Amino acid sequence: MLTIVEPVGNVAPVPVFNTPSCVGLQCNFSAIGTVDPNLGDTVSYRWNWGDGTADSTSTSPSKTFAAAGTYVVTLTTTDGWGKFAVITRNVTVTGP
Repeated sequence: MLTIVEPVGNVAPVPVFNTPSCVGLQCNFSAIGTVDPNLGDTVSYRWNWGDGTADSTSTSPSKTFAAAGTYVVTLTTTDGWGKFAVITRNVTVTGP
């Protein structure tokens, strides 16, 4: 039996939540620049839109909000060992 253990010193990825580009109700988001300090580790992404709709697991998703307003959007990055980091940004969208 092979047992795999988390490497000593493993740390969470460092998320980057770039300023979204919004036109009307549609916004383009990007986590490009996110890094995991541990070489060879995988990083997964989860965007929570703050509006009750389904999350996205894309690196650079596009989102169309149902109504104008300010939404608290949260990006969670998680490494292959389950270590995670969270960054939040208020995103204001305007009507069409």
